[in-house]
Amino acid sequence: MIIKGTGSGSITVAAYNIAATIKSISVFNRTASGVSIGVGVVAAGVTTFFYSATLTATNTDGSCSYRNVNIAVEAGWQIIISASGSTGYCILIE
Repeated sequence: MIIKGTGSGSITVAAYNIAATIKSISVFNRTASGVSIGVGVVAAGVTTFFYSATLTATNTDGSCSYRNVNIAVEAGWQIIISASGSTGYCILIE
């Protein structure tokens, strides 16, 4: 499954009632200035951030970031993304 979208501020993806593994994260800046981004999981009411990046202005070197991860999550989890500006994201889940 691929979860993708755009937004700014605090972005919470719909809850999934299945156990899964987060396999990769790709984030990109959609603004003319730098942004800070954090990606985490909300499970059982607890938020745990596991990835952060500072991205340069859009269409420049460093305006996107990709990371392979292997994060197991139990049923009822949600992805949360915190961004200081407009950002896009693509997250691969198995």
